[in-house]
Amino acid sequence: MSGPPQSERLYALLPAIYRLRDAEQGEPLRALLAVLESQARDLELDIAALHQSWFIETCPEWLIPYIGDLLGVRGLLPVGRAASQRAYVANTLGYRRRKGTVAVLEQLAQDVTGWPAMAVEFFQRLVTTQHLNHLRPSNLHTVDLRNMHALERLGGPFETSAHTAEVRRIASVRGRYNIPNVGLFVWRLQALPMTRVPAAPDPALGAGRFRFSPLGQDLHLFQPYRTDRGIEDRTQESDVPGPLSRRALYDELEAARQALSDGQERHFRAFGPQPVLRITPQGELPVLPEAIQICNLSDWATLPSPKTITSGADTVLSDGQTQLAKGDPLTSRVVVDPVLGRLAFTSGAIPTEVQVDFFRGFSTAMGGGNYDRGEELPAADERPVYPVSAADSTSAFQSAVAAWEADGRPAAVFKFQDSGSYAAANLQVPAGVRVDLYAAALEAPHLVVSGTWEVSLQADAVLSLHGLLVRGGTLQVTTTGTGPLEVEHRLELHHCTLVPGLALTSEGAPATPDATSLALAVASTGELLVKMRQSITGRLALRPTGSTANASLTVEDSILDSAGGTKPALETGSARLARVTVLGATQVATLHATDTFFTGTITAERTQEGCCRYSFVPPGSVAPRCYRCQPQLTLREAPVAEHPRILASLEPAFASVRYGEAGYAQLARTCPERLRAGGTEESEMGAFHALRQPHREANLRVSLEEYLRFGLEAGIHFIT
Repeated sequence: MSGPPQSERLYALLPAIYRLRDAEQGEPLRALLAVLESQARDLELDIAALHQSWFIETCPEWLIPYIGDLLGVRGLLPVGRAASQRAYVANTLGYRRRKGTVAVLEQLAQDVTGWPAMAVEFFQRLVTTQHLNHLRPSNLHTVDLRNMHALERLGGPFETSAHTAEVRRIASVRGRYNIPNVGLFVWRLQALPMTRVPAAPDPALGAGRFRFSPLGQDLHLFQPYRTDRGIEDRTQESDVPGPLSRRALYDELEAARQALSDGQERHFRAFGPQPVLRITPQGELPVLPEAIQICNLSDWATLPSPKTITSGADTVLSDGQTQLAKGDPLTSRVVVDPVLGRLAFTSGAIPTEVQVDFFRGFSTAMGGGNYDRGEELPAADERPVYPVSAADSTSAFQSAVAAWEADGRPAAVFKFQDSGSYAAANLQVPAGVRVDLYAAALEAPHLVVSGTWEVSLQADAVLSLHGLLVRGGTLQVTTTGTGPLEVEHRLELHHCTLVPGLALTSEGAPATPDATSLALAVASTGELLVKMRQSITGRLALRPTGSTANASLTVEDSILDSAGGTKPALETGSARLARVTVLGATQVATLHATDTFFTGTITAERTQEGCCRYSFVPPGSVAPRCYRCQPQLTLREAPVAEHPRILASLEPAFASVRYGEAGYAQLARTCPERLRAGGTEESEMGAFHALRQPHREANLRVSLEEYLRFGLEAGIHFIT
């Protein structure tokens, strides 16, 4: 039997006689007690919040420094959502109990920065003259050339080879192997999941050959970050979000097949509960890990022969469904190259379509991808929803658009249910209507454009794209209205990718460097307002010659890429850029830029309007007034004779400028400090400003002073 409603608990406590008399008089007492009840409920919620605030695990984020102050925790620079200090404060007592140990230094680095880390005592890897009573076989000088896995690890955090001593300081990140040196290796890149995406076939050399990347380029696969470890547990090679190794996967699968043949229990790490990759042919179950071979497919014209083993006992395979009786054979079916991101079927039925699950490396969740975008359509949104699923056909989006047109083109939502590839359909959005193309949570649908994807926006129409990847052609927008500047049209892109160069070659190069990803048609009228957030796009051409239309662009936390072509990355009227990396030239009428990294020259028509703040403005640019921009700020403080040397020292450097690679648009460690920490609040300029990487590094250096043993010196080494 249920109790009284939450809003009538006080009223239910009254004797029945008073409630009856109150009902006779129009229930004024009930209304009064409802007001008191709402205040009591607010008080209860406040008391519950105060109770949660006593504990570091449940307190709000703003309260963490105050709890840390009670423990005497050293204050650190705020890094916002990039890395919470909750774990740093929660583990403080654990740090102090184990102060000075390598496990504490490792956990401290992870808690302070939010980056996976591994601590290495380099004196453990020194070649030593050994006493017979204290043998250290791992510290022999000769490297075992037969141990391929050890040779792959050479120079990295997980190496096992011994070295002669170095005398350079480790704090300068130059010296390593010496008695007082401790190295902290950190991984800045994330391993972002790609789930149930269609592998790109490559039938040029025969059927059954695919690439993991749906864009069809070679791609080094990553392994996920595993966090199920305590403060005493050391970081293992399979825990960090780094590029996959052929040798490590080969050894694991060969050991599993040998154990299956011997009738023993098999142990998986990379292919455990969260496998590093999964291959699912159309209409079938995923391929068993025991049926996967790892090899080098750089030349996959000739494939290796499949391996066959005989089960040594009755067993259930790793999918939990397939059973083998003793003596039953198991033949490998597919070969995989995790370094090149290639797979090929060598036995059994050769599928024409394959879905793959894997992890790709990137600095942050940006563009179209299978990550939590933190956005949902409003629950109160009463617009009709047109579901789109690749299980129906690749033309499912076109069918949904046809149904929408038959319904009279109302305000609507097209919801993509999976990560399949869809043929794009032209859209004509009526006046005053809002249309959302929305990817379901944790899905990454691809829209394949053949030539031009034409979108027409009438007066006050809105088209919003969420979580989509558009490849193969240009998104061309046509705006129509009664006059050149009398009506507005809006185009929004949230967590979207318009592939730079429209598509990628198998080597990862842009297929058409000078192609335009987003264009405003010449026949347009009125004003087009384009808003982009957390997106990656190719060239934007929003100022067509001869058109009376005007375009205003607002971009936040995004990358604009000319794909190495000769044309500007951005051409528009008014541009407002905040935390953007522009790989290419910029041509605008007016410009407002903050924390923006321009790699090409800027040409602004009206320099008396607008401003560039905390940005990199290349020499030779015609830009509005600059406030604390580089290299202008440094040149202003130096004599003219020093200008050539300063310009040479402030040359920007990126880990990669090719879309699709893990280090794409990431500032390299060789990039000057004035650029890596030249943005607002001394964070980096560009699309990854919100990661606060300079602050996280500074916090780690400061916190090490408290927990590093006397006489030791630490150096921070960035693996990715």
